[in-house]
Amino acid sequence: MCGIVIKHDGEKVLSIKGDKDDPFCKGYICPKATALQDLHEDPDRLRHPVERTANGWKERNKLA
Repeated sequence: MCGIVIKHDGEKVLSIKGDKDDPFCKGYICPKATALQDLHEDPDRLRHPVERTANGWKERNKLA
């Protein structure tokens, strides 16, 4: 529900701030919004679909 403005350079997040023009949050953001950069840069974040197989997890075909 937070109105946020994210400045980035390609995949790199430069800043996350509240949107002062958002009528709901009026520029304030919650802790979850400030943590978005950490989530985006987490090395354990899934970056493609995966499926469970009998031998563990494998990358899933994106067209399937």
